[in-house]
Amino acid sequence: MNICDSSLLQSCRDTQFIFDTDGWLLFHPSSQHAVKVSNLGLHVFLRFLYPDFVGIVKSEWQNNFFDSLSVKELTPDDFDTLINTLFSGSFLQSCHGTTASSNDVNSLTFSSFPPNPKRAAVHISTRCNLQCTYCYNSSDRNSMNSDEHSAAEWEKVFSDLISFGISEFDITGGEPLLRKDLLPVYKSLKSGGAKVSLLTNGTLINCIDDAALIKESFTDVYLSIDSHIASVNDRYRGNGSYALATNAAKLLSLCGIEWTAKAVFQPDNVGPLYDVRDYVLGLGAKKFDVSLLSGQCADDLSMAAVVYALYCERMSNASLEKLSADFNDRKFGNPCAAARSEIAIDASGEVYPCRSLLSSEMRCGNLYDSTISFIWNNSSVLAQIRNIDFNNINGCKKCSLLRLCLGGCRAIAYQNCNSLNGYIGHYYCALYKRRILNNIRKMVNRQIL
Repeated sequence: MNICDSSLLQSCRDTQFIFDTDGWLLFHPSSQHAVKVSNLGLHVFLRFLYPDFVGIVKSEWQNNFFDSLSVKELTPDDFDTLINTLFSGSFLQSCHGTTASSNDVNSLTFSSFPPNPKRAAVHISTRCNLQCTYCYNSSDRNSMNSDEHSAAEWEKVFSDLISFGISEFDITGGEPLLRKDLLPVYKSLKSGGAKVSLLTNGTLINCIDDAALIKESFTDVYLSIDSHIASVNDRYRGNGSYALATNAAKLLSLCGIEWTAKAVFQPDNVGPLYDVRDYVLGLGAKKFDVSLLSGQCADDLSMAAVVYALYCERMSNASLEKLSADFNDRKFGNPCAAARSEIAIDASGEVYPCRSLLSSEMRCGNLYDSTISFIWNNSSVLAQIRNIDFNNINGCKKCSLLRLCLGGCRAIAYQNCNSLNGYIGHYYCALYKRRILNNIRKMVNRQIL
């Protein structure tokens, strides 16, 4: 067990206090150091940080150290003795992360970017057989009127992407299963070791043979179901979509496919979201994932974000914690994936920073006019995102958790204030903080225990 550095604790006004079942976690973001504290240990710690904190330290220790000194009289040596006493009495446990260098403190920019993205979200078609009210595709945010490319052309594009080092593909749309002629292309990608995920509304999976073809072609399947109540689901996704999606879920499970249910957060499914989870898990889903509203329903996001934050905090079996706080092997946590680990490609071959930045001003280049290597290394749009100094984002610069979230999703910031350098807003900020603190609590417990 590592003894906590007193200089760290003496400078931790930014310490995050995270409640745990058997005490508290104290986490210092810039040094990425965590201390697990019993309730009594926290009591002593607070008295040191805040001399005016009202409370009495009971003489529950093996010596009279605390009886002889007031908190304000503690010297650095006294504080070392205090910390050692707390550790020796099992009132504190500690784990160390990577301490940030002095050069990192004043500027949160990236001196380099990965040689290639890890993942590509491929909007293989703009066509869809549903008209979801919240869909960004219905807001004319990508190349809606472009001609779709042939299977041979897409095969060449995927081959170039693989050669560039991209190993994960999210096949989406529109509705990607309207292009069943591309299933052999996906099967070939999968056979070559790529991770190929299908994001579908499920309405075109109508028999066991359909499910079998999907099993051959994809490594993961994400099926859209917004509610366990047909009328609520169909209000947003279209009449009859609930029955078709439910039937698809049963066929996927019958075929032995491990699929994930995806719901879009709606005002009507906020309350019964646990019921939606239980329903889809009952259909055979291995996970339940929730996305925030987008497109035409963006005005409802602030309400949704608050409830979604509470939902993330309480859900233990759902795959909602997409931010990592693995502070033992990285000092920044996970930044927004746009322009670093992810790109998006629309049906015409246009490249974008991510799947949520599909507007015309975010176009980075076209794969039928240029190479992915040239676009990745020379796009001014990608460079703009990579060169953001997160310390200069209003609303973020004074936050003690900035090093772990780096300002959050840039697409949300762009939607919120029409700037890639903007603030994601209070409600999204609260959501990110809650998810980060939950991850810190879980990781510290795993590392200590």
